[in-house]
Amino acid sequence: FRKKIKNKMRAFRPVKWEDMHKGKADNTEDNYFIVKVYNAKNEGLRIFIHVEEIGGVKKVCSVRFRSLLR
Repeated sequence: FRKKIKNKMRAFRPVKWEDMHKGKADNTEDNYFIVKVYNAKNEGLRIFIHVEEIGGVKKVCSVRFRSLLR
């Protein structure tokens, strides 16, 4: 899991990060974060990170990448 994310970021080569949104799911205490990431060519990715609390410890349970719409 970590290796795939690391490889994706290494290939994309981000130079700028912007927070888009932080929140909680409507019916749970799970948290999510959405960020925009840009590379030197000004290409963008939208990254959705879902974090769950499991046994009192917060853990990343999913990460999704999408191209930014222009």
